[in-house]
Amino acid sequence: MSKTEDEVHLVQKLLTVDEVFIYRIPPLKSSGGHRAEDWDLAKPLQTCKLVVERLDNTCLVKFFAEKINANGIGSSVTLFAQSNITVSETQKLEYYLESVVDSSRYFAVKIEDLKTSRTAHIGVGFRERDDASNFRMALQDYERSMQREIQAEAMHHKYEEEEQVGDKVIDAVPQVLSKLTLKEGEKIYLNIKGHEKSENSKKKITVSSSGGPVPLLKKPPPPASAVLDTPYADCVVSLKELEKDNLKSSSSSSEVGSECAVASEVDTIRDVEDDDEDDWTEFESSTSSSN
Repeated sequence: MSKTEDEVHLVQKLLTVDEVFIYRIPPLKSSGGHRAEDWDLAKPLQTCKLVVERLDNTCLVKFFAEKINANGIGSSVTLFAQSNITVSETQKLEYYLESVVDSSRYFAVKIEDLKTSRTAHIGVGFRERDDASNFRMALQDYERSMQREIQAEAMHHKYEEEEQVGDKVIDAVPQVLSKLTLKEGEKIYLNIKGHEKSENSKKKITVSSSGGPVPLLKKPPPPASAVLDTPYADCVVSLKELEKDNLKSSSSSSEVGSECAVASEVDTIRDVEDDDEDDWTEFESSTSSSN
């Protein structure tokens, strides 16, 4: 079986009109378009049957004529003319079909000779206005269908290109990630804005040799002699700090009494020290006299 026999073609019949008139049209007199009144409408070239079919992506407009047999008995239907319309992004329907400027029932159709591939324009007229409208609508439906297929094909082609680009990007991602991976021993240092100030504002903790923090020691108390040499007001304040728990519960009158008691106690300590100094002076004088 040959390759051509395996091919399947889709044929769809779009329109059939039993009677149409074919005219020989003269050359255009102006750029305004064809005019039906110039075609000698009373004398058509041929009366044909119109069949509009779609074969794959091509629209076939066929004109069949009835021909009397040579022996004069009976007749047969033969193909009189055919127009092969193929709509694409660059070829529009107007390239094959033109409406006349003075009527809605007549058209100029571009036909092609299948044997010689020669092209020409013929005039086509309809007896009924509805048949002319159906003829135009059938060709316009074919044109819209082809435009949708062209758009779908373009979108499919664009999707395939994007998919190929995406596959290339996915293949390149592992290589990029491998370049971003840290090698053994490498470190990353980040300088975060504002982080350094907050760290410096925190208190520094001294770390001991054992790894734990060193406890902060309180300031040692002053010597006893310094306490005794302080003024009276300092002694009173120191005593208040030592006995602050008791003083909180006491009244203001008891605080005055305690201050007086402290003052008398300080005077007593000073008197004792004076007596000790006098005794020590007498001891030294007696010792020196004996010697």
